[in-house]
Amino acid sequence: MSMTGAYPIAAYPIAGGPPARRIVLPFFDVLETLLSQYANSPVILKLMAFFSEWLDPASRFDQFYTDLWDISTAKSHGLDVWGRILGVTRILEVPTGAYLGFEQDDQAKPFGFGILYRGGRSTDSAALTDAAFRLLLFAKAALNITNGSVPATNQILRSLFGGGYVRDNYDMTITFVFPRELTPLETAILYQSGTIPKPAGVSFNVEVT
Repeated sequence: MSMTGAYPIAAYPIAGGPPARRIVLPFFDVLETLLSQYANSPVILKLMAFFSEWLDPASRFDQFYTDLWDISTAKSHGLDVWGRILGVTRILEVPTGAYLGFEQDDQAKPFGFGILYRGGRSTDSAALTDAAFRLLLFAKAALNITNGSVPATNQILRSLFGGGYVRDNYDMTITFVFPRELTPLETAILYQSGTIPKPAGVSFNVEVT
């Protein structure tokens, strides 16, 4: 028996050909999947030995950990998997534009800034980038373990929007106060993502200082 790195490689005699090598990995041994009735089949043993070398899972394990398992480095599909685990989607309905209107509608804009409403949908689907979606996932993970206090909510607001705080109005409402206007995408995150802690039965509004 010879040694390759820290793991042994044993040789099995194969009639009419070179020895087949058995690579014993700490988490998987390909020969453990072989039925005992085929244990003396030289062809099957040789095929399995080659198959074990060609498709060695150890060479892909680091890539799996980086691209999917570790949320801080995961990409595209890996982040989508984490989204299903945490119950967050990267697809949000974002307003397509600011329409001309009156002061009764806090989303309407005056002449020179708003556009005429043409009917139909006023929102469109938008997918968050990996960086933005990762930040949203961290916020949802924080929500899962938060105590719902004002300081904890303020921390989530700062991480998602770069600033802001929550104000208790003592009338079953709270106000999220931001130092700047939110973008349509940030507004969608605030209203749709479900990552901002809010007591049950309490409504909220948004204020820009």
